[in-house]
Amino acid sequence: MLHLLTIATLALALSGPAHGNVILANQQMDTLLQSLTQNLRDTNTHMVSVLDKKVGFSKKVGFIRIKGSASINGQLGDLSTVRRAGDASLSQSGTVLTLQGLFGANVGGTLRARVSWSGIKVTASIKATLKNFRAFLRVTHDLGVSGASPVLREVRLHSLGSLSVSIGGLGALDWVLSPISKAMSGIISEVMNGWISNQLAAALRRVVKLIRLG
Repeated sequence: MLHLLTIATLALALSGPAHGNVILANQQMDTLLQSLTQNLRDTNTHMVSVLDKKVGFSKKVGFIRIKGSASINGQLGDLSTVRRAGDASLSQSGTVLTLQGLFGANVGGTLRARVSWSGIKVTASIKATLKNFRAFLRVTHDLGVSGASPVLREVRLHSLGSLSVSIGGLGALDWVLSPISKAMSGIISEVMNGWISNQLAAALRRVVKLIRLG
């Protein structure tokens, strides 16, 4: 159980200087994220998987355009490394406290692409590195309701950050490097949105229930 602060201390801090509010908000966000990362590891939901994502492409040979495809699988990386990004915010409206802010990480992994075109099949490796991805979260706690626990109100992808991709092993199909590279941003965005909406959101809901004020 996380004992953050008493109601009296919160009321005093929130009425004080803005700098004090930021320090308090950052402390609470850091505590929440530390518990989140531990929960992700404990429940084995910290790895972000890329499962059977399809990329289509084609090439004209003579008068015929021949279509091909790639199936991409693997693990993007370990997101139990998420940390606060910038200052968090803690505000109070009536009896309701709201904690919100950004968090994120740098992740990277090696994916496998099974590529097929005109009877040619190769297995390529894709090294993907995502730097400075950011997610946003908002938690509220109604101090006026006896026995109430904090509630996760929102968690979403804020920005994907910078994605770098390196592809090797295409051999005779090296011309598909461009269509696969172009598709990777959309694939990673979809994967990250899915992980945040499902595994991360579930872990946050488990963690915020453990928070008690006072």
